[in-house]
Amino acid sequence: MPLPYLFVAVSLNGSVIGVPFIEAKDSDGLNAEPLAGDPSAIAAMALPINIMIVYATGNAAQALLSTSGEVSIH
Repeated sequence: MPLPYLFVAVSLNGSVIGVPFIEAKDSDGLNAEPLAGDPSAIAAMALPINIMIVYATGNAAQALLSTSGEVSIH
């Protein structure tokens, strides 16, 4: 996926996290700073959790983490 991209996760209990990822200027890694939600609340997210990643070309990937432990990717 070409950078930059935006990661968004929404859980059944209404917890939300939105994080943009950009290339780090001083290293080979990524910089990420949450735009929405509280990163410490990730542990309290209830299943199922819908995850969407939108990347630079406008395309998106979607995944669903279900209560059965299955992961569905679209």
